[in-house]
Amino acid sequence: MTENKNPQQQKPKKPNGTLSEREVRIQKIKKMQTMGVVPFAQSFAKKDMIADIIKTYENAEHRDINDIIENPINQVKTAGRVTLYRTHGKIAFARILDASEQIQIMFHKSNCKIDISTSDNEPNLVDFVTQSEAKSPEKSTMDSSEKPQNDNNDPQTMLAYKFMEKMVDVGDFIGIEGEVFRTHKGELTIFVSNFKFLSKAVRPMAEKYHGLTDQEELYRKRYIDMTVNPETYKRFMFKSKFYQALRTFYTQEGFTEIQTPILDNAASGAAAKPFITHHNDYDTDVYLRIAFETSLKKATVG
Repeated sequence: MTENKNPQQQKPKKPNGTLSEREVRIQKIKKMQTMGVVPFAQSFAKKDMIADIIKTYENAEHRDINDIIENPINQVKTAGRVTLYRTHGKIAFARILDASEQIQIMFHKSNCKIDISTSDNEPNLVDFVTQSEAKSPEKSTMDSSEKPQNDNNDPQTMLAYKFMEKMVDVGDFIGIEGEVFRTHKGELTIFVSNFKFLSKAVRPMAEKYHGLTDQEELYRKRYIDMTVNPETYKRFMFKSKFYQALRTFYTQEGFTEIQTPILDNAASGAAAKPFITHHNDYDTDVYLRIAFETSLKKATVG
């Protein structure tokens, strides 16, 4: 029996030829570029934090969608990471999360535009994007009357609403502008009139339903811990605010903050065993700081 030495035939294949979720997202990035959509936007002028929106419009009332389209009165502009997305006929719902809070957003097929500009100074809102050989947004901005109106008949054309459904994944960042109202179920929601794609998450988000239970993994990868556990994120925020309050108090009391050496030529910390390393340039041993006391006393004397 003759041995097959063709390297392409010997290369192992994935089961059923399926792509990993990471590979699928990379393919979406390439497709966005052919549509003139920048997968990693340079800027977005965010005006409202989600927590401020929730506080400001806590008494917002339910409104009909047609009324919102014709008479917008509570316009906001914010951005965040997509944590959930689901469609329901001509309407789609999502949730976005920023550094302060999360909120529900809603898209309607007949009232959704995408901003494909590279600058906030000159927004370029279009109803749909057209796949082409061009890589730049400028070549995807022809007048809407010149483009086919049925994206189902033209595989090279995609409605902005469909773009959100087909190209945006959980973990991606988007910027939105729209009207704040309450749904008939009482959920505070932003009715999106236009959005801008800000950043593609190449790696999928960690699974949240069962959570990440490996405590050692959570300690080593804090970015995952903060993503899947809101309590961890709140602790980091509390720690930051605590240090800010501490600095403010000491400044008001007349104290001066100084920086002390991390590596010193003398050990500190009384009976504690220091970590010793060697400084090659000076050819001398140095000790990792254990206590601030010695350096602070020297600063006081000086």
